[in-house]
Amino acid sequence: MLMKTGVPGLDKILKGGFRENASVLIKGAPGSGKTVLALNFIIDGAKNGEKGLFITTEDLDDVRAYAKTLGMNLEKYEKEKKVFLVSQTISLKKLVSIATPLDIIERNKIKRVAIDSLTIFKFSTWGNELNYRKEILDLINSMRKVLLVAISEEDFTSVDINGYQPEEYLFDGVIRLLKVRKNNRYERCIQVVKMRGQDHSIDIYPLIIKEGGMFVYPDEIPFVLLEKETDFGSKNGKRS
Repeated sequence: MLMKTGVPGLDKILKGGFRENASVLIKGAPGSGKTVLALNFIIDGAKNGEKGLFITTEDLDDVRAYAKTLGMNLEKYEKEKKVFLVSQTISLKKLVSIATPLDIIERNKIKRVAIDSLTIFKFSTWGNELNYRKEILDLINSMRKVLLVAISEEDFTSVDINGYQPEEYLFDGVIRLLKVRKNNRYERCIQVVKMRGQDHSIDIYPLIIKEGGMFVYPDEIPFVLLEKETDFGSKNGKRS
């Protein structure tokens, strides 16, 4: 069974949506739209009777305020007990406890969980990649009864260079968000890197963020990439 992502256009790339009970990693540089995608995912579930849990390292009022700037009324769904927010403190002194989120999931029959972000695990296992992998794997295994979306930071936005991180091998799916530069202009793009157990496109597509959240355009080519192809064709004597 496939569940809708909540992002217009993304389901077409995924040929239906996310697989039920899958774990999906959303990676990208600052400002690429990671949190927006996670909010779209959680709120769309609430609209369709699938309760959601949003775990964040940010202040909860800041999350609510940010969602409101996008026309997303998180507080409405919180009052209706369709969305639950949990703030997780970043700490170097103790491992992350997921006891509270798991209790909320069990008691409220949660179907969707978003974690913003995996930084909480990086700090608690600082410098120890083996412990980091173990913490992420334990998290994924503990969330097998829900559809899990987790955010991870990326240091660069190049289309052609991708430094794979340890967590990417552990999640069922990986979606990469990009901010591609052409001269003085940036364009946001999206690519589904992998989605274990289902067919999907691996091409790069443009997206925009506006009121309502994220919107993907699966029938278009990013302008910056189209210009690169045109430049390449011109240099090789081809018509552009």
